Amino acid sequence: MMKNIFLHAWRRMIKDRSYTLINIAGLSAGLACFALIALWVNDELSFDRFNKNYDRIVRVTEKSMSENGERESARAVATLAQSLKQNFPEVEDAVRMRMREALIEHNGKQSSKPGVLCADPSFFNIFSYRLLRGDPATALNEPYSIILTESAAKQYFGNADPVGQSLTIFMNDTTGSGAAYKITGIAADPEENAHFNFSMVASFRSEEVSKPNTWRDMRIYTYVLLKPGTDVKAFAKKIPPFKEKFTYGVQPLPDIYLRSNLQDEIGPRGSMARVYIFSIIGIFILLLAGINYTNLATARSVARAREVGIKKLIGVRKSQLIGQ
Repeated sequence: MMKNIFLHAWRRMIKDRSYTLINIAGLSAGLACFALIALWVNDELSFDRFNKNYDRIVRVTEKSMSENGERESARAVATLAQSLKQNFPEVEDAVRMRMREALIEHNGKQSSKPGVLCADPSFFNIFSYRLLRGDPATALNEPYSIILTESAAKQYFGNADPVGQSLTIFMNDTTGSGAAYKITGIAADPEENAHFNFSMVASFRSEEVSKPNTWRDMRIYTYVLLKPGTDVKAFAKKIPPFKEKFTYGVQPLPDIYLRSNLQDEIGPRGSMARVYIFSIIGIFILLLAGINYTNLATARSVARAREVGIKKLIGVRKSQLIGQ
């Protein structure tokens, strides 16, 4: 019976080519659009989820008042990370970060490199980035040490092993002729679905050595790893203001990419509103394609009433007709 049903369906598709083309093309286009939108929405919602401590990482934000009104920034003062770690039992670890663009010289050639991240050694304790070479516990301990991503290592050194070699980088150098940064590790290329990206990770100690007043720097991103079970809102209320001009809040990692509306972001942001809009559009397209397919199939079924009647007369069961 099934063989007969498929054979009959194939013959009818060949006979009514225009109907078949319109019906299948409409449904296929709708399903394809819905699938593409669903993939994009899923990618937007997956940002930063590769971190194993995804639900325990927060970023400290800063709010200040001035003559121009209230200003809320994703950056804060450099001393904040260490202060939080020392004075709050809820804090398991903290890291200071600063995103730079640097001029790099290698083999007599100079090139500008964006995404040079300056960070404390605790960077690898908080975020789940993987080192292919080097020890994450010590690779950023010394000033003027740097970790390259796989792509950056290949760009400057080809297939040779760069660990132990140096790059001249015009960043945090007091002479103006560049500083020699020793390569202490190679990291796997970072995940693309993260709210910040980098090509190199340099030791934050370089900032402190070259600038004695780094502790006063207000351009530092501070991320905190909270202990399991910590109430984020309660923890935020405990952070005291700084010099009565700056107050602090915390932003959970899941909210940074899609729900953040702060100034001085470390990387590009997405939009939860766009996710909702495209989700609604995708569902609408899927429903429209289904309704269109159903209407055409229903209209076509009227022309097949005689066929159904004859099959009933010769004893075809209702379930078989529905299956066809």
